[in-house]
Amino acid sequence: MKIRPVSPGIDRRLKQRLSQYLSSNRCGGFVDLAAVAADLQRTYSAEYGRRKRNAFRIQVEKVFKVICDENEDTAALEGTHLAKRARRGADG
Repeated sequence: MKIRPVSPGIDRRLKQRLSQYLSSNRCGGFVDLAAVAADLQRTYSAEYGRRKRNAFRIQVEKVFKVICDENEDTAALEGTHLAKRARRGADG
């Protein structure tokens, strides 16, 4: 498995924890990042407890944007792959 580099200034652990939080807490199409940031700061108070709330919320927003961009890229690649596969199936 290829390890993807994380964007500069992005905390890898925060990215992993945010991905885990989003997958375990499905809240429909809308995600309240302020509430997510508060919950992550409370859950992982040993690492994020001393950070200012607003600064941590901004960092969570940046990581969320990176995660969304990666998911869009993955969905586009998957769609291209499935289209190629369908054409091969129709040809052969």
